[in-house]
Amino acid sequence: SLHDALPIFTTLEHFEEDEQHLRQVMAGWGEDLHADKTERIPSGMTLEEAMRISQVPAQNFQKQAKFLGAWITNDASQCIDTEKRLQRSKNIWFKLWSQLRRINIPATTKGRLFRSTVLASLCYSAESRGFTQGEIRRMQVFVNNCIFGILNVKRKEMHDNQQTMVDLWRKAGIPSVAMEIGTRQLRWLGHVARLPNSRL
Repeated sequence: SLHDALPIFTTLEHFEEDEQHLRQVMAGWGEDLHADKTERIPSGMTLEEAMRISQVPAQNFQKQAKFLGAWITNDASQCIDTEKRLQRSKNIWFKLWSQLRRINIPATTKGRLFRSTVLASLCYSAESRGFTQGEIRRMQVFVNNCIFGILNVKRKEMHDNQQTMVDLWRKAGIPSVAMEIGTRQLRWLGHVARLPNSRL
């Protein structure tokens, strides 16, 4: 059931309109808006300004909240989501790597394990958010470092063998972060495009 909602507003008029619209939509689904489970994030203003404009108690406002699997903040930035994803993925990688280096399995199998655990965690909820080039670059640096470990390759060896990172990605069977995010977003768009109008 849908008990949580996250209206984002900039003025009192929009706040009331958004909340009213949200109530109508949820009523159409047979649900209602629960005041104690609704997180409000003021967009484009401080928490103090939002409280003054809307007359909503301070405890009902948040600086950040999780929505559709992604963390967002009141300045509409999702940097905190990227940070949390990177940290969680690093923790998963350290646990996975402690096992992978003890067993003798092909690099492609290690790549599949990496994709299904670390990369899946890193790109979780990528369908519902956007990324800056800086965020993608930081995520790619982390993935590249993991690939060096999976293939047991050092940078010097790459240059000696005239290999590029793309060659290593292919060898491990791991796509670039941008490709993985793009694939997930296209898959989600296809899913939404196939939905009947009554579900949109």
